[in-house]
Amino acid sequence: MINVTLVRLSYSKDVSTREGKKSRVQGCTFLRTGQPHQRNINHGSSPGEREIHFAKFPGFTLLEILIALFIFAIVSSLIAVALRTVINAQSETEVQSARFRNLEMAWIIFANDIQQTTNRPILDASGRQEAAFIGLQASMTFTHMGWPNPRGELLRSTLQRTRYRLQDHTVLREIWPELDRGQAAIPLARPLLHDVAMLRFEYLDERGQSYAMWPVSKQPNLSPLPRAVRIIVVWVDGQKMSQLYVIPH
Repeated sequence: MINVTLVRLSYSKDVSTREGKKSRVQGCTFLRTGQPHQRNINHGSSPGEREIHFAKFPGFTLLEILIALFIFAIVSSLIAVALRTVINAQSETEVQSARFRNLEMAWIIFANDIQQTTNRPILDASGRQEAAFIGLQASMTFTHMGWPNPRGELLRSTLQRTRYRLQDHTVLREIWPELDRGQAAIPLARPLLHDVAMLRFEYLDERGQSYAMWPVSKQPNLSPLPRAVRIIVVWVDGQKMSQLYVIPH
C-alpha cells in the first residue's frame, strides 16, 4: 500500500482574451507523493478555470547508484576468485592424475625387469667382460629375462640388457638390441617419468644391509646379484616416492 498526500495550492492570474478583454483565471496545483511523475491540465466547466496536477517521481539518488555499483563490483570479484580457484584446482588434479598414472606404469616396468634379473655377464664393445649387474647410486645396468620372442621365430634369446638412469629431469629406460655389444651398438631409450629432480638406487643383501653400489668391492663374497633394489624418485616440486623390489633366487 502507498500512502498518498495531496497538497492543494491555489492561485489566480490575469489573462487576455481574443476580444482584448482581461479576465482572471483561478486554478490550483496538487502535489501528490508516491505516484509516477505526470502533468495533467484539466479544463474546468468554465473557460476561466484550469486545474494543473504535478506529482513527485521516486527515483534513485547518486549515492544509491554508487552503493549499488560498489556491491556489484565486490560480488563480481568474489565470483571471479572462486571460479579461478576451481579452475586451478582442476588443473592441479589433472596434473597429479597424469603423474600417478605414469608412475604406476613405471613401477610395473621396474618390477617386470628387476624381478627377472639373471646372472648373465656380457661382453662390452671392447670385448671385456661386464658384470651381470652393475648398480650405481644414480644408474642401474643389468641382464634380465622376459624379452618376448614368440615361438622362437627371432634369431635371438629372451635375455635383455637394460639400464635405468636420469637425464635432463627424465627417467630413461635404455635397452640394447643384443647382449654382447659390438662397436656400433647404441641403446634405444624410452622415457618413463618426467619432471624428476633425483633418481637414486639402493641395493640390499641377504641380511637387509643397504649399499650405494653393487657389486660391493670390499665384500667379494656377496652374490653377483643383490637381494633387493630400492628405487627412490624425487620430483622437482619436492614430492618423494620409493619402491622396493625383491630379486628371487
